[in-house]
Amino acid sequence: QERARRLLRQRTVDPESAIFELAVAVAYAHDGFSTEFIPESPGGERRPDLAVSRGTLTAEVECKRLGKGDYERRESARQRRLFDPLNDLIHSRRLSLHVDVVYTQELKDIPLGYLAGWVTKALDCRIVLPSGFPWKDEFGQGSVKPADLEAVHRDTASSSLMLGPKMARLLTGAPVDERSYNMSVSAKEDPRDVRFVERLHYGTVVTWQCVAESSIDARARYVGSKLSEVDQQLRSSVAGITHIGMDAERDTLAADLRRDRNNAVVQQFAFESRMMAVYLHYFVPRVTEVSAWMIDETPDGFGPTPISPLSSGRIFARSTLLDNDLAAWHQKPPPPLPE
Repeated sequence: QERARRLLRQRTVDPESAIFELAVAVAYAHDGFSTEFIPESPGGERRPDLAVSRGTLTAEVECKRLGKGDYERRESARQRRLFDPLNDLIHSRRLSLHVDVVYTQELKDIPLGYLAGWVTKALDCRIVLPSGFPWKDEFGQGSVKPADLEAVHRDTASSSLMLGPKMARLLTGAPVDERSYNMSVSAKEDPRDVRFVERLHYGTVVTWQCVAESSIDARARYVGSKLSEVDQQLRSSVAGITHIGMDAERDTLAADLRRDRNNAVVQQFAFESRMMAVYLHYFVPRVTEVSAWMIDETPDGFGPTPISPLSSGRIFARSTLLDNDLAAWHQKPPPPLPE
């Protein structure tokens, strides 16, 4: 109750970190552990988050939540700026398009008029190709093709539709990643809730990714600094367990590289504390058409013995397991609802 109260009332508490601590505590309680939060001592030595015990096993647990890096935030902000000139063009010409772009240079080096320029060339081109208007240059490659406005009209014939991934999926004809698309529309809103529309007049979606080696390298942040922090916090513990949670990178190249780096640094780290287990939890949050909120989790566990203190090694131990060895970011998104 006290931790939940802090989450709601203290502005200095990071909600993602606080919720992660609560989720870890629930996982241990469900696994049969006696679980309690260790009281904080303001101004004193930083203590672990939890004390857990089951049978002869007693340990203190520290939880860390690795947030987005500065590079990723800057890259997303830059993409929004690249989208702005195109957004003006969308509304001035009432465009319904799907623009798909793969940047081969860092986004900071892409001219601000890049997307709008290629869309203008596509609109001026008299040759119509089934796969759309393609381009390729020193900054990247992509295509421009008509969006499926009729799919949205069919969906909203007797209902309204939320501005979000489903609308983007209908316009593009394929599922979109929540973190790597921009959408601009004009529509008649549902008077009951302005997030929903009753009729779409026009709408354009931009799906994007960056495969520049420097971008992938910068986004593949790993947990070395967090290991140093928890090692200090658990140095007086009889036995220590660490859980580090992080959202997977939005593309598989960066996510795979980050996981490889994490595995290497954990295995090579020289702990001074009596660390009995380190768990890394990779999360892929999804907003789907069949559930309002869902997380795919991929855990990696490390320790001196093959016996895991937390039986499943997962925070969400009661979730449905997929029958393959693929990480969460390689899983196919849930199938859309039939129209």
